[in-house]
Amino acid sequence: MTPEEAFKRQLSEIPLTTEGEVVRLLEDDTEGVPHQRFIIKLRSGHTLLVVNNLELGERLGLKEGGFVEVLGTYIWNNEGGVIHETHAQEEGSPYEEGYILVKNESPS
Repeated sequence: MTPEEAFKRQLSEIPLTTEGEVVRLLEDDTEGVPHQRFIIKLRSGHTLLVVNNLELGERLGLKEGGFVEVLGTYIWNNEGGVIHETHAQEEGSPYEEGYILVKNESPS
């Protein structure tokens, strides 16, 4: 399933892999568990908020205009959706292992 399909169907808790251009770096979310936050734009033009747990994952050296591949869990919202759980999981977690790969070039 693609992020666009999940958005159209208003689905949540869906494991997804996607890639896109980092179009905006946001301030960290520091309430509770700290998360690095950024927005990616997919080839279709669809945008997603990606949140990277800084207690279970490492801070990424991102730049606007760079590209990432993301595996995580999609959560629907009216702005395009959020991908979280983008890190290794703790024992007993119901989520799949996630990751964020930082790429220097546009995917072909």
